Amino acid sequence: MRLIETLNWSPAVLGLLLFIISGIHLYQFDPYTGDVRELLSTELPIAILGFILSVVVFLSTIYWLAIKKWKIAVQTVVSPIIWYGFFVAGSLMGGAYMNAT
Repeated sequence: MRLIETLNWSPAVLGLLLFIISGIHLYQFDPYTGDVRELLSTELPIAILGFILSVVVFLSTIYWLAIKKWKIAVQTVVSPIIWYGFFVAGSLMGGAYMNAT
């Protein structure tokens, strides 16, 4: 059961990680010497992995609802929503330093 909960919350954790990394990049960014490709090379894999895991976790909701595991079904809906919120916030920060170049 712990493994299932860990997998269910992995998109939310990846979203938090993406948000933290975007914040660090925004803080360290210098528009005159900054290389955007280097910044995106760390953020893009986390964003793609988080998106894929969010889709998989969200689609597993159907299974958890079918066997009437309500608590796990709620987790599989909430975790991708949390990931999406962190993704949007991180993207807004990323847009700030992309706009500065």
